[in-house]
Amino acid sequence: KSFIQAMVDSLDQGLLVFNSEGKCLDIYTKACENIFGSTPSDKMLADYLELGESEIQALDKLLPILFEEKIPFDSAVGLAPSEKVYGSMDNVENSEFKFIDLDYHPMRNEEGKLSYVVAVATDKTQEVQGQKAFEKEKAKVQMILKIVQNQKPFINFMKTIEQIFEKIKEEIQAESPSVDNFMFHFHTLNGGLGTYQIFDIQKFIRSIEDQLGEFKRGEKEITQLKRFAASAFEDLTVIWDGFVRENSFLWESGQGEVSLYPDDIEFLEQMISDSNNLKKDLSQFLSELKDKERVDILLTGHFDLVEQISEKLGKPMRPCHVIGGRTRIDLERFGDFISSLVHVFRNSVDHGIEDSETRRERQKSAEGKITIKSEIQGDHWHFTVEDDGGGINTEKVREKAREIMPDEDVDQFSDEQVDFLIFHESFSTRDEVSEFSGRGVGMSAVKQEVESLGGEIEIINERGRGAQFNFTIPI
Repeated sequence: KSFIQAMVDSLDQGLLVFNSEGKCLDIYTKACENIFGSTPSDKMLADYLELGESEIQALDKLLPILFEEKIPFDSAVGLAPSEKVYGSMDNVENSEFKFIDLDYHPMRNEEGKLSYVVAVATDKTQEVQGQKAFEKEKAKVQMILKIVQNQKPFINFMKTIEQIFEKIKEEIQAESPSVDNFMFHFHTLNGGLGTYQIFDIQKFIRSIEDQLGEFKRGEKEITQLKRFAASAFEDLTVIWDGFVRENSFLWESGQGEVSLYPDDIEFLEQMISDSNNLKKDLSQFLSELKDKERVDILLTGHFDLVEQISEKLGKPMRPCHVIGGRTRIDLERFGDFISSLVHVFRNSVDHGIEDSETRRERQKSAEGKITIKSEIQGDHWHFTVEDDGGGINTEKVREKAREIMPDEDVDQFSDEQVDFLIFHESFSTRDEVSEFSGRGVGMSAVKQEVESLGGEIEIINERGRGAQFNFTIPI
C-alpha cells in the first residue's frame, strides 16, 4: 500500500474523489496540496475549487443529473467546471497567476452504477504562459509589419492622436465636461489603434470606454467624471509616450519619402507616350506623388481589419474590391476622415454582412463583399463604401429611435431619415456592447469628420441586398 501511495504521490496531477453530495473523500494525491494549496479531505468540491456563486449553483444542479446518469457521463461532465484560473488571463505573468485544467472520470461499483467521481487537476500554468507569450510576440510582429507597410498613414494617424489628446485636455479643463465628448474622443482612438493592431493600448482604451459607459448610464456619480477622465488620460499619455519611444524607428524612415507603385510606373509610361503637353502632365503627376497618397494604400489597414473581424465573427469575406484605388488625396486634409472610416467597415461586417447560412437562404455567395469606389470629379472627391449584406434594418432603427428620442415623432420620419439616424450620437441598435459595436459612437465620428470638411453623406439602403454609403467632399 505504501508503495502504491508513493507512486500515486509522485504524479504531477492532482487526483481527488467526490461523492453525489459534492463532498471530497479522504482519497487524494499529494499534488493537490501543491496545486490548490491545501488538502481536499472532507471539503465540499465547490469550496475547494473556490467556485463563484453562479458556478456553485450550476454544480448543485449538475450533481443529481451526473450521479443518477440521466444523460451519459461524458455529456454530463461537460457541464462541470473545466478549469480553475487564479488571477487574470489578461496578466499571466503575475506571480499569483495559475491555470488548472480539470477532467473527470467515473468510479463504478460491481453493478456498474456510478459511486464516485475522480477529478483530475493538471497545472497548465506554464503552458498557458508560453502560449500567451507566443501570441503577444506574434501580435507585436503583426503590428510592426502593419506600421512599416503603412508609414505615411501612420505618421498622419499620430498627428490625429495629438489632436485628440488636445481635445481631451480641453474637455477635462471645461467647467462641465461632457461624457459624450469623452466617449467620442476615446472611441476614435480605439478604432485607429485597432487599424494598426496596437492591441495593448486599444485594450486599455476599451477599459476607459467601459467606465465612461457607467457614467453615461448613471451608475457612477457624474461629479467624479472630471477626476476619472484626468486620471485615465494621464495613464494613457504615459503608455503612449512609452510606445512612441520604443517604436519610433518604425516610422521615422518614412517621413518625407515618396511612394511609387508598379501601376504608377505603367501610368507614367502611358502618359509619356500619349501626352500632348508632357511637361505640364509630368509636373502635375510628380506634384501628386509628393503631396498626396493613393486611396487603396491608405485603406490597407481597414481591409486587414475587415479580415480580422470576419474571422472572429465567423463571416467569410472576399478581399475588399477597390475601384479607382489609384486616386490620390491630400493626407493632411483627409487623414482624419480616412481614420474614421474604420467604423464604416467595422459596421459593414458586424451589422451588414449576414452569416453564411442566411446568405445561402437569400441565394447569395457564402462570402460577403465590400466594394469601394473613389473618384475625383471637378473640385469634389466622391467616395463610396458598399456591402452586399442585409442592408439597414429600418424598422429596427425606428424602434430604437423611439426609445432614445422620446421627444421626436419618429413614426413621421421617412425611411431615408430613419436610416440616417445611425449617424446620430449615442445611437446603436445593439443592446449590449461587443468588441466591435454597441457604444453608439463610431458612425457619429464619421459624420463629424465629413461635416468638418464641408462634405455630405448619402445612404442607399436595399433591405436584404446591402447598403451603400456615398461621401461627397470638397477637395
